[in-house]
Amino acid sequence: MNRLKKKAKAGVAGVKAQTEQAVDINSLPAEERRALYEKKGYQVVVGYLHWATGQGELAEEVTGAAKAMQHPSATYAELTSPLEDRKLLQYSELPESSDWVEAGDKLYAIVGLSGIIKNPETNKAFRYQELDKATVRKLLFEDESWILYLNRPGAEVMVIAAGAATVTKAQNLFEAESSLAKAKAVEAKINIRLEKEKAKELEELNAAAAKVQVPKKGAMDKNSDLRALSKKYLTELCEKDGTPLLYFHLESNDWTPYMNQLTSKPFYRWCKGAFVQKNKDGSCMLHGYTLKQRYVGGKYHTEIEFGGVIQGQVPYGSYISCDNIPK
Repeated sequence: MNRLKKKAKAGVAGVKAQTEQAVDINSLPAEERRALYEKKGYQVVVGYLHWATGQGELAEEVTGAAKAMQHPSATYAELTSPLEDRKLLQYSELPESSDWVEAGDKLYAIVGLSGIIKNPETNKAFRYQELDKATVRKLLFEDESWILYLNRPGAEVMVIAAGAATVTKAQNLFEAESSLAKAKAVEAKINIRLEKEKAKELEELNAAAAKVQVPKKGAMDKNSDLRALSKKYLTELCEKDGTPLLYFHLESNDWTPYMNQLTSKPFYRWCKGAFVQKNKDGSCMLHGYTLKQRYVGGKYHTEIEFGGVIQGQVPYGSYISCDNIPK
């Protein structure tokens, strides 16, 4: 742990001046640590960031920061708290962000945050990674001051920290309505881009789904017993997943034996079919399935089992236009 040593007091004539005992930085109040950061020319940090103890409890506030070297083998840089000798965060620039921020500002994605966030309303601490789809970004201003803000679906953007050359400037930046307004403006522009990308992906998905067709029926689809078994197995499968069964039929014209290469006797025989399920988002998906009948004691067993969903074979596992389901 780094320790600061206070300057020695003037000694009595003929007596060597005594050095005061080293001060544990982590034992100092936050205000004194921020004053030290300002005095030493580091950035002062204010906000809701705290360090965590080994038990995950809140420790002292994060009070200062300095930019570390860019990692030569990575695409990110680091911000450290040098007096406490701790890494604070890792960040990576978003090259496409020039259209989202004001001239002279830069936007960074946070790829690692060692500090934990203390919610000022509930007084509870959490890591942003614990929140579903939450992001933390760093907005760097032209004078090298910055804010960190948290964005999560269904909640307001929250400024969680600010850094600047002095305590006063950092505090003002953290509390300023303009800081929050800038963060919200950036996120609004990002959301517009994300919505456009989502719309484009959906358009491409729908175009691909329109080309998918359910394979043709086979002669075995006329077997009412096999159809009844298929319906039973597939309905149970789809209900378990919460995706209703919309359609199915058997594709095979006959059973296909799966042979033991050593004895030339079958292990079992199988047939396949196709089914369409309705996904929770309203889309339709085509799958394949198999039925199998084991070979036991020189004959096929009377029981016909569900062989499972076919994996990794086109067109199974593809989105299909719901309009392409046979009537």
